[in-house]
Amino acid sequence: MGPPLLLLLLGVAAGAAPTGPVTAACQARLYRYCNSPGVCPITGRRDGNVTCTAPFFALHSAGDPGRPSQRVAQWRCFSGASLDPGHAAYTGGSCYCTHNALMAHELCLCQHNNDTAKCMPPPPPPSPPPSPPTPP
Repeated sequence: MGPPLLLLLLGVAAGAAPTGPVTAACQARLYRYCNSPGVCPITGRRDGNVTCTAPFFALHSAGDPGRPSQRVAQWRCFSGASLDPGHAAYTGGSCYCTHNALMAHELCLCQHNNDTAKCMPPPPPPSPPPSPPTPP
């Protein structure tokens, strides 16, 4: 079974917000990433009355709204158990794994013909200055 041809959104830098449609070739690359051994080890896990099953589908989407860290749209590998019948939208549950930076990097590499120089992760923010010493 090949990847679904979904209109997804493209993020070109590691963890970047989406900026455009994903080509079928890049969607296939993300599909392969999500279904690589060990990437999303939730197959068989129970989530309420459903079981998380493979294959996994790559979407840039929010996750469980009941968990604050999951409310932001990120790149995730979803089991069909947490998606609509067309595998295009998150519908609920926790049958997914979040791999935002790694998936955005894979997508960037796809968009730039594996040119790693164009897909470097952004540098970390500078460290805050040290606090001034407290008087004795």
